[in-house]
Amino acid sequence: MAEAGYPGAEANTFFGLVGPRATPTPIVTRLNSLINEGLRTPDIMGLLSKTGTEVHPGSPADFAAYIAAQHGRWVEVGQAAHVHVN
Repeated sequence: MAEAGYPGAEANTFFGLVGPRATPTPIVTRLNSLINEGLRTPDIMGLLSKTGTEVHPGSPADFAAYIAAQHGRWVEVGQAAHVHVN
């Protein structure tokens, strides 16, 4: 995008696990711990790095903040482009 004259413009694909809002905190905490543990293993890190994937293990709060930031950003882009999302 920078080469096309849009410095600072970037779009990323991200993956994460979400569940029902009412999922009990101990379950969320345990799943988060196991997923982060798995993502940090050499086999998984190696496999994902071969595809150019950056791994960012984190907390549920980190992921929620990231999703909120992305949503806000793309709503702003959509409004500027006069794109309406239902």
